[in-house]
Amino acid sequence: AVTAGSPLGIVVKGNYLYLTGSNGTNGKLFIYDISNPSAPSLKNGAGATLNTTSPNGGVVVGRYMYVYNNTTAASLEIFDISDPTTTAAHTGTVNLTAGAGGTNSSPQMVVVQGNYAYVTNYTASKMEIVNITNPATPT
Repeated sequence: AVTAGSPLGIVVKGNYLYLTGSNGTNGKLFIYDISNPSAPSLKNGAGATLNTTSPNGGVVVGRYMYVYNNTTAASLEIFDISDPTTTAAHTGTVNLTAGAGGTNSSPQMVVVQGNYAYVTNYTASKMEIVNITNPATPT
């Protein structure tokens, strides 16, 4: 079985499964090798710590995973997952502003195309566009 506290999001790319979850205090990103589906193997130890307790999900594009966080100060976090056998390196974070100053945001989905991440926001009835040309400083 694959465990991650309270699992909230899942993405599969190739032989790897990326699982976001929360233990009530910290959000985590776990990376599992699923080349043998009957025996998934955790590759990044205790998982990469996120800046939130509610990492709802994300998307993997190229060497990065984009994780959206559903909290009172919602954000989009970017992780370098170029080496899935080690803890993912936190690359950058941008606060989402679709709520009142980023509050009461409920990001529901992220899609990445080119240099932009498109994030839907249920509570604010909006979509935000984030420039990810430089993953270390998304805007």
